Amino acid sequence: MLAQRGTRRELLKAGGLLAAVGASGATRALAQVEAAPPLQTAVTPKYFPLGEFAPEVSLAGKVAVITGASRGLGLATGLALQAEGVTVIGTSRVPAYYPRHPFPMLTLDVADLASVEAFASELAGTLNGQPIDILINNAGRGVFGTAVPVATSLVPYMESQTQLAMETLYIGQMRVTNRLLPMMSQSSYSRLLYTVSTIDYSVGGSEAGEAAGGSFFSTYVAGKRALLTYANNLRGFLRVSGSPIKVSTINPTLMKTGFSSGHNPIYLEPVDPQGNSQNPYLQAVLDGFRALMDVALPASFVG
Repeated sequence: MLAQRGTRRELLKAGGLLAAVGASGATRALAQVEAAPPLQTAVTPKYFPLGEFAPEVSLAGKVAVITGASRGLGLATGLALQAEGVTVIGTSRVPAYYPRHPFPMLTLDVADLASVEAFASELAGTLNGQPIDILINNAGRGVFGTAVPVATSLVPYMESQTQLAMETLYIGQMRVTNRLLPMMSQSSYSRLLYTVSTIDYSVGGSEAGEAAGGSFFSTYVAGKRALLTYANNLRGFLRVSGSPIKVSTINPTLMKTGFSSGHNPIYLEPVDPQGNSQNPYLQAVLDGFRALMDVALPASFVG
């Protein structure tokens, strides 16, 4: 649906292009979109998960902390680590929603400074001096909305939601890292990971991408790209400082999770109780994305 010519033109107009560059500029951009070659992908020689996998070191007895572990990728990763003998502690904004969770859950909202402070204190008490061997900063939410507000009256709403998105996707991850780094193991095995996304490498600055709805993900991409840059720089800083902590980013493609369903995402414009929009262009993106999620890879594939 999004690849049809008429729909792409309408989405491009909805992104504010006509108003921003004028009719002649929009015509040139549309022509570039129509002339763009079809997107082609290929699997690289090395990919995961491997058919058979044996860790290079034993993980038995290690301690892992996973933020955003109530379901989806965080849950799948926790289960995979438990199978290797790792003690897993997870977090959720509302742990009470998951009374029969397979590993302990502490309360954490990474977008709330007070919550991060309280979590760090509670975790320190739970660990009772035992170091964290693996910290996986996985907490996050989907973010959907146009790159510009659809109405002047919605500017304050969009800006407040954008702030929440950046607090969730980037600033909150840095907060958690800053407070838990002193608790991490200084042995030869200590791992710090961040869940980013392959979308950071494919959306932004492309007329074809914008015409296919890319502008509706711009805030999500901005937050994840900021997190990716932070992780890359943190990796270099820890390496040159002689720290044993290794930093990695996990960059999954589409997974079958609640990323785009109901009120799980952050919306930059109002939606109804089911998470649907009166903006037909945003709704078209949501419908298409939700359809893709139904046939996406299971979270266990990445976990």
